This record gives sequence, structure tokens and C-alpha cells, in this order.
Amino acid sequence: SELDAVLVGEGPGAFTGVRIAAGVAQGLALGWEKPTQTMSSLASMAFDYVHHNEIKTDIVFVCCLDARMKELYSQTVEYKHSSNEWFIASPELTSPEVLKLNIEGLQDIHSNVIGLGDCAIEYPQIIQTFNEWQDSKPSALGMIQNYLQLDLQAELIEDSIPQPLYLRNKIAETIEERNAKKAAK
Repeated sequence: SELDAVLVGEGPGAFTGVRIAAGVAQGLALGWEKPTQTMSSLASMAFDYVHHNEIKTDIVFVCCLDARMKELYSQTVEYKHSSNEWFIASPELTSPEVLKLNIEGLQDIHSNVIGLGDCAIEYPQIIQTFNEWQDSKPSALGMIQNYLQLDLQAELIEDSIPQPLYLRNKIAETIEERNAKKAAK
């Protein structure tokens, strides 16, 4: 009875993880008769960063997670300090080369571009592109901050069922594809 809503990380992320999160949120919301709201796992990192740091300027965050298969999930989140406004782009599945070009383009326009994510070991060339990088993972606290900052309105499950966000249609290689890669080496 003390809860206002059930928040769920919609992804992007691990296929099984986002499926389980959506299913659990649906069950809890239905059982407790509470509204639900989905949140981007990527954007939660930016909200968490702002919540834990004293921010005195506008910031553009590029939130990145290793999507495996030589790709990254990324999302650009802009925080306007003077007006306390947030602008959140749609998450994307991208190659490291394209992401690097996108980051460089943002740095041509904005003076403060910060990278957040979990791809420092796998993609050091991405990390080196930023003036500032912070290892980060999606955060429940960041999702709560997102909900509160944006004054979002959760919806009853009868009106809106929380769904996972999938950016990749294919989550695994077939046996034939794996064998072809081995043969090519």
C-alpha cells in the first residue's frame, strides 16, 4: 500500500534479463493493483550520475552498454542544468566505429560530453574518445530519479503492459554460422 508504482527497466540489455524484469513487473503490478512505468536502462545511468554529483553546467551523456556480437547499445541523454530539463534520445544498437563518430560529432557541438557504461575493457577506443568516462551500470535508483524528475505518469496494467525493449532481432548465431566463422579463421 506504500508503493506508488512499479518501475521496470525495459532494456536494452540481456534478452533473458529484460524478459524476466517485464514479467515480474507485470505480476507485481497486477497482484498489487499498482500502475507501471518502463524506464530505459541506459538513461538510468545518466540520472544516477546527476543524482550523485554536484552538477553546475549542461551535460550531454552518451550511455553505452556492451551488446556483445561486436556491437553496443547507446543512448544520448542531455541534461540542461539551468532549467533542470532532460532530453532523451531513443536507444540504438550500433557498431563501435559509428558510435565513435557520433561521439565526436556531439563533442563538436557540446562542450561537456560524458561517457557512462560498461564497455571500457571491450572497447577502449570508445572510452578514449571522451574527455570524461565513468564506469557505470543501469541503476534502480537512476530509474526512480528518472520517474521523479520527469514527473512521469505510470499506467495501470490494463491500459499499458510493460514490455521489454529489443534493439536486436537476432540474439544468437546458428550452428552453421558458428561453424562458418571457425572455418574462415
